[in-house]
Amino acid sequence: YVLGKCDVGLPQAIAKGVEDWCTANKMRLNEGKCKVLLINENKDSSPLITLSNKPLEVVSSYKYLGIEINTELNSTEQWHRTQKRIGPVPYLLKQLKLNGFREEILVSVYRSHVLSHIGYGSPIFISATAAIHDEMERAQSRAFNIIGISEEVAREKYSIGTVKQFIEHTCVNTIKRMLTNPDHKLAFDPVRETRGAFRFRL
Repeated sequence: YVLGKCDVGLPQAIAKGVEDWCTANKMRLNEGKCKVLLINENKDSSPLITLSNKPLEVVSSYKYLGIEINTELNSTEQWHRTQKRIGPVPYLLKQLKLNGFREEILVSVYRSHVLSHIGYGSPIFISATAAIHDEMERAQSRAFNIIGISEEVAREKYSIGTVKQFIEHTCVNTIKRMLTNPDHKLAFDPVRETRGAFRFRL
């Protein structure tokens, strides 16, 4: 929850709304596993949020479905997590190449074991720092060198552009799928609400 210029009681109202929904649907929340992450410059005004009258722990970062979210809203932790996953790929590519695997297979391995992880984190990486983007591009260049292809060949033959282009393309396609899906929460007729007209809904 992003705490901004709004009713200070809204975070607790959200927690209470989730708790009431769970009760109505015969579900029980594990308060010990529920955390609070606040993005708020004024740390002194952070509200106490409870579930079942038990205070929730305030954390500076939280992993949700493989995505690292933190109070700074930066992508550093997510990139470090991704680096650990894609780190062994250069060695894998070298071994496959030594054993005679074709160029097309090596490119497919790169797509599956590197681009897939970067694509999953694209909503976070879209706002990554220039330094992180540079590290991504270097990682891709290293993989291309191992495979034995140039950036031009990767682009023309395999439709692999820069990592930045891949991230932007992934984000745009994701938004398009969401907006064209009539069952998605974002697929609605845009109605502009003023701050005064806003009401909490669950």
